[in-house]
Amino acid sequence: MIKILVIFFYIFIFFSSAKSSIMETLNTDISQQTISISSNFTGKKILLFGNKEIEGDIIITIKGPKEKILVHEKTKKLGIWVNSKKIVFSDVPSYYAIASNRNINDIIPIGIQNELQIGAKRLKIKTVHDSIISNKKINEFKSGLIRNKIRKNLYSSNENSVIFNNKLFRSEINFPTNAPEGTYKINTYLVENSKIINSKENSIFITKVGIERKIYNFANKEPALYGISAIIIAIFSGSIASIIFRRI
Repeated sequence: MIKILVIFFYIFIFFSSAKSSIMETLNTDISQQTISISSNFTGKKILLFGNKEIEGDIIITIKGPKEKILVHEKTKKLGIWVNSKKIVFSDVPSYYAIASNRNINDIIPIGIQNELQIGAKRLKIKTVHDSIISNKKINEFKSGLIRNKIRKNLYSSNENSVIFNNKLFRSEINFPTNAPEGTYKINTYLVENSKIINSKENSIFITKVGIERKIYNFANKEPALYGISAIIIAIFSGSIASIIFRRI
């Protein structure tokens, strides 16, 4: 009985050591864990860096807080573009970026990309709708949503942007001026022979500060008063401008 327990003990130690060894094949960190948005915020670049103890490729994904988005399809009627069909998407990353040391399709197969949602078009975005809509139509709306995100610099793909220096690596992550508030998840994958060997997760928090924070809180907590205040300020500003131009 004692011999059996000893054998199981050594087996446990062996697998524990093997697991620890695997966990140490990849280490990552970021240069800053909090970004403060103030009136003079013009965007921010964060450095992700780390080391890998084995040969392999690096893929990095960054996802912002999820949101619900209404997407309209525009059609031309009597020479005017108007909104027609619409789809509401939920669980949409407000921000999404990807970085790698080379072409991602050369690093891992499409199946793993789909499983890990690597790439904007592979994001598992849900739809909220009452009527039956074909998958083809949903994909068209989803493509439009992604195009709008790219146009606003909220979605990006930066292959060949991870730089190696022996076992060390680094990559810059760019957050634009319109980056939404919230927690961003940064996942780094170490890939060897088309297989995920290890992964690490870091997070960064973006928050408004100063007068921007007060205005944001007021707009969300008291939307009606915020709207009325905005109208009053607009009318007052227009009146002042009118008086000034009359005297000039």
